[in-house]
Amino acid sequence: MKYDNSSLKLGCLNIEKYRHIARVIPALCECNLDVICMQEVPEDMVGRIAEALHASAYYRSLWRVWREEFQEERSFGIAVFVRNGTAVHYDEFFYHRASSTDEPWPQDRMLQYITIEKDGVHYHIGNTHFTWTPDALPSFEQYRDMSALLGMVDACIPNDDLVLCGDFNAPRGGAIWEKLSARFYDNIPSYILTTLDQSYHRAAPILLVVDGMFTSDHYSVTDVQVVDGISDHMLIAGNVVRVLY
Repeated sequence: MKYDNSSLKLGCLNIEKYRHIARVIPALCECNLDVICMQEVPEDMVGRIAEALHASAYYRSLWRVWREEFQEERSFGIAVFVRNGTAVHYDEFFYHRASSTDEPWPQDRMLQYITIEKDGVHYHIGNTHFTWTPDALPSFEQYRDMSALLGMVDACIPNDDLVLCGDFNAPRGGAIWEKLSARFYDNIPSYILTTLDQSYHRAAPILLVVDGMFTSDHYSVTDVQVVDGISDHMLIAGNVVRVLY
């Protein structure tokens, strides 16, 4: 097997809305990542984050919720920030549309799909915030949405060529995570016990790997790190290398 000489430094982080923004921005500025996939991003923070990172931003609002501190509804969603490299294609694929039965509030679920060219190499990156469950146990909604997500990959992503990042709201070892790891390679090292920050997560102590960086056979990920002290979730970072053959 031969690998390309270039690599893409990729990160993934759930920033938990406004709560950690004072730590998130300087921490990500120091990480020297080429591309960062984020979840739970406030719409009114996208420009500020992009400016601080000197990045291009690709954002999609997925839900609106009343915020008591602002006395109004605010929008939140997912975003991809491109610091190095060029976005040559961008698309959005919805696998669930908001319903009144959604918990904890009506929320769209979608895959951001972006192709980054860096040093002449194309990387196909997916970013999602998967369906929530209150107790880390698989739910009907998660089974439904995982089937829809994987079906959408079949229909829309050529040759399954994908690096899939996100907060999957389902623990490693559980049925939903296993569906993903049966299809894609799980790059979180086995010795990592949690991607939830024990200092900032509201349910700590809680040792669950719920954030992922999955890859098809087209890629290898090296130097994977899980970094705490930024948000209620930990930052996942790694060097993505294209497999040539």
